Amino acid sequence: MIIFKMLDDRDVFQFFYIRLLMNRLIQKSSYSDELEATMLTKLKNQSGYEYTTKMERMFHDMTLSKQLQEEFKEWVKTGEYVIGMGFQATVISSCTWPYPITEENLNLPQELVSGLDAFLIFYCTKFSGRKLTWALGRSTGELTTKIFKNSHTFVVSSYQMTLLLLFNERDSYTRKEILEFSKIDQELLDQVITPLLQIDLLHFNDGTNYNLNLNFRHKNFKINVQNVFHPQIKKVNEEEIKSIEESRQFVMRAAIVRIMKTRKVISHEGLIEEVISQLNSRFHPTIQSIKTCVQYLMEKDYIVRDKEKADIYHYVA
Repeated sequence: MIIFKMLDDRDVFQFFYIRLLMNRLIQKSSYSDELEATMLTKLKNQSGYEYTTKMERMFHDMTLSKQLQEEFKEWVKTGEYVIGMGFQATVISSCTWPYPITEENLNLPQELVSGLDAFLIFYCTKFSGRKLTWALGRSTGELTTKIFKNSHTFVVSSYQMTLLLLFNERDSYTRKEILEFSKIDQELLDQVITPLLQIDLLHFNDGTNYNLNLNFRHKNFKINVQNVFHPQIKKVNEEEIKSIEESRQFVMRAAIVRIMKTRKVISHEGLIEEVISQLNSRFHPTIQSIKTCVQYLMEKDYIVRDKEKADIYHYVA
């Protein structure tokens, strides 16, 4: 935590830490839940309860999801729905997790649809008025093959699993056929299928047909296809910077309203000093950004200037 104490923009650290934490929780790749909890406690001690609220809600979602999964397993044992495969669903709240929920264009094979349909029926029976949106881009699974000389288990994404299950029917598909059967976007197909070509599981002959390599060999029994490529850390894009700036605007406005509600009347310099003092543990707000927020709140009739002294603000109850 020594380095953390030296950070000026702790909100930027928070922004990226939450996203990395999301990946660890969804992919179940955390080294230790106890260490994760210890880190949250340290962050809370340094920056306050509000700083880790969203992170703690994420852990709470995971706990509830595990309980829900156990209930689903018991429900399946009643025998009303036959899934025919191992299936686990992680249910998270869209308002807490920093993951864009969008409808994804993927024609899942029946082997996968049965699990999704069964869980949807179970969930809607248990909770009324809620809507589930499947984040297939974050989903993973394991496929065990029996066709090669040695048996292998492939850890793949739902998109890769959809493609590989097509080869249960035949050993070769044209690119056009794969696009037609899977409904995957053409640009996304290259990202999905390249790792399968890289490990020599599929061959792309003459630039037209994808063929299953029936002579496939690999030294490992379990092959994590998703880890074949190690993409470079992406640079911070404009949308992420914009998101951080917007978040700072909300925080500064809230701080100004809290101060004005307490003080009722305050000078311009006094307001600037108190805002900086309150937010200094998260980031260093500029005087110009504070002025912008004050102007916004004046337009929304939260505060007004004194009629005689322009550098005095009054809170509007």
